[in-house]
Amino acid sequence: KDLDKRYEVMRKTVEYAIDKCEIEVSNLIEEYNESLPEDSDYTEVDTVDLSSKFSELNDYVEDYS
Repeated sequence: KDLDKRYEVMRKTVEYAIDKCEIEVSNLIEEYNESLPEDSDYTEVDTVDLSSKFSELNDYVEDYS
């Protein structure tokens, strides 16, 4: 039972860290995109698939345990 509890704590901590990182990455990209001038040669960073990448990371612990 102690190992089950430790596993659950680890899993929740990893999930929290990944969720926090996703928010920070999304905010950084949004800030960058908003800072681009209208007539800029730079293109915005697309976030259309960003969430799925973090979902894959969240699934990692379950998939490899």
